[in-house]
Amino acid sequence: KDRYRFWGTVACGFLCGMAVGTKLTGLVAPFLCGVILLKRFFKEKEYLEELARIGMFVGVMASVYVFGWWLHFTLLTGPGPGDAFYVRSGVFWTDFVKLQQVMHAANVRITTFHSYASHWYGWPFMHKPIFYWVQDQRLIYFLGNPVVWYGGFALFLCSFFAFLKNSKKWKKKTGFALLGYWISFAPYIPVARPLFLYHYMTPLVFSIASGLLWWQETGSGRHVLKSQRWFAFLVALLLVGFIAITPLIYGYDLPGHFQLTLFEFMPNWR
Repeated sequence: KDRYRFWGTVACGFLCGMAVGTKLTGLVAPFLCGVILLKRFFKEKEYLEELARIGMFVGVMASVYVFGWWLHFTLLTGPGPGDAFYVRSGVFWTDFVKLQQVMHAANVRITTFHSYASHWYGWPFMHKPIFYWVQDQRLIYFLGNPVVWYGGFALFLCSFFAFLKNSKKWKKKTGFALLGYWISFAPYIPVARPLFLYHYMTPLVFSIASGLLWWQETGSGRHVLKSQRWFAFLVALLLVGFIAITPLIYGYDLPGHFQLTLFEFMPNWR
């Protein structure tokens, strides 16, 4: 059991380091893991063992993150467009620390209005998608399947209020998914810089997970998921939603009236 915990902690730190190294929004992963580790720390009361596990997790995660930057500085030795932000001095720690500061400052300085920026409170309703490209009658937007997006948010609200009403009734998985939603969503609320719909992608995953986990535990949810007829209906509904937005996410050349019909249904997508 201890061996599995050891390698589980190492794997968790490795994956969290990869997540943060890919994009800083991946910080939701170590935050979630940190909550679990701290809970075990106070619950198990084996303080030295749990403290060692926390240190191992942080050490592996930090090592993976720093190793990624070491590769960056090792492989990209020549000048390039990135020099507009920071010209490296050649010193894999001074450059590392300075570049972290520059990236943070560059994000904070983004205050210019953008026509496709959106507010956090509109993301659950897929308000103001991002318009990427247009040529003739072909368009490409950043959009999600409305059945998944709206249906997932509706189920999330049900799971959230049900969990608030009686948290002991629902399994830990539902609570974990709800925690993941708020950890990945709440930090955007006070942000002043322009934000976009794609910032909701991580909370969206947790909203769907929490909603489905809650729905699965309810009597009606289990009945629908086990019923072949209802399951086929749900799959068909998902396909209809996907087909409806396909022209707008893949840039298919279709008659303009088809797109106008979608825009009449969702005027904020225009």
